Amino acid sequence: MRTFRLERGFRSLAFWLVVAGCVFSVSVVFARFGPGPEPKYVDNFLGFWEGVDPLDGSPVRLSLSDIDEDDVLELTQQEDFWTFCFNLGPTYSQGRGVVTGTATVASKDELNTVTELICIDDNNISTSQGVAPVQYTLRSRERVLVLPPFEDAPAIVLHRVAR
Repeated sequence: MRTFRLERGFRSLAFWLVVAGCVFSVSVVFARFGPGPEPKYVDNFLGFWEGVDPLDGSPVRLSLSDIDEDDVLELTQQEDFWTFCFNLGPTYSQGRGVVTGTATVASKDELNTVTELICIDDNNISTSQGVAPVQYTLRSRERVLVLPPFEDAPAIVLHRVAR
């Protein structure tokens, strides 16, 4: 029985090397120009932020970090005076508190957070005031982070002071 030239080509090492080279070339083109993973934009938010609470004039400090490098940011916000905590009554006369939580990047300029406000009374007893989802917005070429208004309090503008 006679073998066709094409059948002989299938058995040739050179033929299979050419096929493998073509497949590799196509995969490189798709890997380079094809759809890839969405950018995370985590670096846009990492750092230490400071501002002033326009409600009571207290300094506001916010730390955003990704300690576990899992794209879930750890959040800690501190103010010298929390009007909300002060309004809880005479045992909160110093208006102390802290916000803790986690955050995920929704887009290059939006950060979705889940935060918990903890008020600390005059006897150093911490009391959670509840957990709330809050969306922070990045503005001014990634140099300003805006915390939205909450109830009667106006928005707080924070400036990045360290990355």
